[in-house]
Formats: sequence, C-alpha cells, structure tokens
Amino acid sequence: MSSTIDINKICEWCGKEFIAHKCSTRFCSKRCSEHAYKDMRRKAHVETENRRTEQKVKKKHFASEQFFTPRQCAVLLGIGKSSVYRCLAEGIIPCIRLKGKTLISRASIDKMFENAPEYVRREKKEAEPIEEFYTTKEVLEKFDISNSWLFKIATER
Repeated sequence: MSSTIDINKICEWCGKEFIAHKCSTRFCSKRCSEHAYKDMRRKAHVETENRRTEQKVKKKHFASEQFFTPRQCAVLLGIGKSSVYRCLAEGIIPCIRLKGKTLISRASIDKMFENAPEYVRREKKEAEPIEEFYTTKEVLEKFDISNSWLFKIATER
C-alpha cells in the first residue's frame, strides 16, 4: 500500500528539496542515505578511536618517570617498538636487563640527543638497466620448466 500524501522536505545530506511520501524520510535518494550512513559510521569510529587513545594516554602518562620499558620508550620517541630493540642491539640506546626486563633510563635518552650526529641524506641508487632478455622458449629450456609452471609464476608476480 503506497501513501498518497506528499510532504516537501529538504535532504539532510545534500540539501536539495524533494517530495517525501512518509514523515520519516530524511534523504532524497538512496545515494544520499548511503553517504549519510557512511559518514555517521566514520564519525562513530573516529570518536571511538579518540576515546581509546585518550584512555591510553591517561594510562601511559609516564613522561616524568626515570626508567622506561622498550615499549614506553617507543611511545615516547614516536617510533616503533622494533626500532627501539634494533637501537638497543646496536648500542645506540644504553639499557640494563634485570631478570628478563629491559629498562632504559630517561637520562640516557636525553644524553643520546645531546651528542646526536648531523642528519646525512642518503643518495639514491640508480637502477641498473636490464641488458639480458629471454624469450619464453629460452626460459623454458634454460630452467627446464613446463609452460604451465612459467605461466603460473608469471601470474603470481
């Protein structure tokens, strides 16, 4: 059963005026409805993540502490945990290990930045040009493989 009433409304997404047949209609089209739904979901997700981050920051308000774990050090420096462990292994960041627990002093982190070497930009290596080319037949003979195997490998890459 369809409604015979016509209600002039304004689309909540695009702002266009349209005629609705129900009082609960909010959007002029399916497209506007989908855009509004996706925007609502996106905002809810952002809000959830912001709340989660605020909770983590409250829990991890450790910037005034004397000693850090590698994970806390990574958060403090704004780098990944694996990068901190790499620096520890290379001796860039001094640490102490106590019964399996790695601790890094705040003073050693500050000291590391006092004598930091100047940043040197890496030079880009130019790719060497490919000089050898093989036909399919030559590849099959050279590596002793079947045509189907070559096709399978070529499609995977």
